[in-house]
Amino acid sequence: MLRTRREAPHETLEPLGVLYGCPGKELEHIVRMSRAVDVPAGRTLYEQGRIPLDFMLVESGYADVVVGGRTVAAIGPGETIGEMGVLDRGPRSATVMARTPMRVRLIDAHDVDALMELAPTFTRALLRELSARVRTANHTHSHTRHD
Repeated sequence: MLRTRREAPHETLEPLGVLYGCPGKELEHIVRMSRAVDVPAGRTLYEQGRIPLDFMLVESGYADVVVGGRTVAAIGPGETIGEMGVLDRGPRSATVMARTPMRVRLIDAHDVDALMELAPTFTRALLRELSARVRTANHTHSHTRHD
């Protein structure tokens, strides 16, 4: 079982990655609308093909993204996991496993629309991150040989 805990009202997030440049008020909304989860190394966070119920913001630690048994990316502090399925309501496109012990913020799918309205800087950063992932995937696939 993953250990979760509610944040004390005075706690805040480190402005890393998608949180960089977010005003304090947005960080407060993210803390309030999420819950902290400690994840042990080796734990499967998401399974390819499953229905998305939430997404994660990584505070510390690293995870591997696996598609069809092949590791395609690594995720670390300041990055998100599982947001694509929550945004488009489609099945998980990859399996994600904790490579190291991690601390993540779990954001329920039902809260995403409200959070995006309350945290526009975070929303823009999240969209930039998704765009970069698509570009990287397209670049990788266009240079893969299909013999």
